[in-house]
Amino acid sequence: MDFASAEFDLQTSAPWVSQELTKGRPIVISCPDDFPEEAEKERAIAERTAIMSIIWVPIVVSGSVAACIVLNMLR
Repeated sequence: MDFASAEFDLQTSAPWVSQELTKGRPIVISCPDDFPEEAEKERAIAERTAIMSIIWVPIVVSGSVAACIVLNMLR
C-alpha cells in the first residue's frame, strides 16, 4: 500500500498527515528524515516508495478541507 494506491486509506495508513490536513495545515517534507516522530508510518511509506520530498496543500472551502494538492519528488 502506498500514497498513490486507489485503496489507500489516509486516516489509517498515514494518521499524522490526515490529522494535519484535516486542520488545514500544509505539509512540506524535504526528505523522509523531516517527518516528525509521530509520523513514523508516513516516513516508512516515503522511504519504501522512493519519495524524496513531498508537499501537501489542503484546499479549504467554507471552512472544510475539500481537496489537497500533492507534489512528490521521486528518486
